[in-house]
Amino acid sequence: MREIRAEYGSYDKKVGAFDIGGKLDDEGRFLGRLTAQIKDGSTQIDHVDEESWFIAPALTWNIDDNTSLTVLAQVQHERLGSVFQYLPYQGTVKSNPLGRYDSDLFAGEPDFDHFDRDQESIGYAFDHVFNDVWSFKQNFRYRHLSLDYKSIYGLGYYNPAPTADLAPGDFAQGYRGALTSKTTVTGWALDNQVHANFNTGPVEHNVTMGGDLQYTTYDIFNQGSPGGDPKPFNFYDPVYGKWTPSDLATSNDVVSKVRQLGIYTQDHFKVDKFAFTLSGRVDWARVNQDSEGGTGAYATASNAAGTHQRNDRKATYRAGVVYLADNGLAPYYSYSQSFAPNVGLTTDLMKPTTGEQHELGIKYQPKGSNSSVTLSLFDVRKKDVPTPDPTDPSGQRQVQIGEVQSRGVELEALASITESFNVITSLTYNKVEITKDTNVEGNRPYNVPEKMASVWADYTFRNGDIKGLGFGAGVRYVGSSYGDDANKLDIPAYALVDAMVHYDLENWRLQLNAKNLLDNNYATCQGTEFRCNYGYPRMLSTSVSYNW
Repeated sequence: MREIRAEYGSYDKKVGAFDIGGKLDDEGRFLGRLTAQIKDGSTQIDHVDEESWFIAPALTWNIDDNTSLTVLAQVQHERLGSVFQYLPYQGTVKSNPLGRYDSDLFAGEPDFDHFDRDQESIGYAFDHVFNDVWSFKQNFRYRHLSLDYKSIYGLGYYNPAPTADLAPGDFAQGYRGALTSKTTVTGWALDNQVHANFNTGPVEHNVTMGGDLQYTTYDIFNQGSPGGDPKPFNFYDPVYGKWTPSDLATSNDVVSKVRQLGIYTQDHFKVDKFAFTLSGRVDWARVNQDSEGGTGAYATASNAAGTHQRNDRKATYRAGVVYLADNGLAPYYSYSQSFAPNVGLTTDLMKPTTGEQHELGIKYQPKGSNSSVTLSLFDVRKKDVPTPDPTDPSGQRQVQIGEVQSRGVELEALASITESFNVITSLTYNKVEITKDTNVEGNRPYNVPEKMASVWADYTFRNGDIKGLGFGAGVRYVGSSYGDDANKLDIPAYALVDAMVHYDLENWRLQLNAKNLLDNNYATCQGTEFRCNYGYPRMLSTSVSYNW
């Protein structure tokens, strides 16, 4: 399948893309694929534009009937503004005595703010089949990321001694801070796997044994303006160009190196109608951090100069069983553990995040049908979960929550009612609680709704004069949540309506999409009262694509 696509949408968004691939020679020993996209336009925020492109080539060499090598690469370039605006809770999520701020409010400085990101990666996948039992796979990837970010952002109301009894005029005046960040991430990962397929009596085995090695370097240089903007900023009548930060001090100058080695084995085996999975893994992780320390007001004990190291070792396990009934029912149970090292910016290196999950459910897919239903119950516990430090208004530093537990039920259904009419729906009830922490134990983590639901239905005419014409519509519901881990900032529930119309004619498709069709105004917060942001407004786009 090959495709070329062009799109135009709200805020003058223009997109061009193609995905072309196939044989490069008559015998099919060489296969190629090239995917690319370019995007340009504005956004819903004043003075914030976006420009990006990426290209991803891939080449496969079928060396012989049993051996293949695929080389993959990607280059991505992004030039964006500060889409996320740090605005006060009262004025975005909740109205203040003067009303709400405009949803297109830009709280930064047009000549200062920018977000530049460049990413490159290259790797390969090698496969070799020795015989009917044994095979070998090796995957490798090298990646490089460079980020240059500058932002002036809202810090709160301009009041020398803010109190709960703010005068109406105080809600119009804000003060701002500034931060700059230059980050480089460089790393590689190598994974080797040996596979074996064999039988022991009536038991069919699919065994995987392997090991992976990862090495990543994080070079992070952050600066901020401790004094902030000395002049008030009017959220309702913004005037730009009055402040260019000149008192920047270094808040972080850190180089962190993460080495991780893992060995693992897994046996996926079948006995009659039962399928079992048993696997185990051992990880060794080392984090080295060299810090040059902060300067000025940022010269604190938490980010002092020095060299620090942390070594961790963890064994994790996974097990599962499913019963494959003849009528399409498949009840199942699974248990898994997880381990992930963390990189922070303070002298106290963060602990790895560990977790375990239980899931019990049932799937149903009638034979020969595209319809399916999955109902699952889950219990997830994670320890030492990173979260934004509420005392850091810039949002750069993180602290760790002792333990978070998530328990709930999820229902997903795909119904192909007819060849032309399809319905997809999902319902989630997720009770999340911070079960171990000094300050916020018993609370719900921020931005985690308890209830979520969505439904999407589409109909396409398959015959007649309007063959190829299709319609689709759906609703996304996000339940109420909190904007901070202290659970003092209530975030109301919201629902968004999406719609789509398309027309297919031979190899062509013309499509019109609408997201948040009713233009519902909603906002969320990222951990503190002065780190809130509006959600996406109504977005319309039309596209034309050609497939062959």
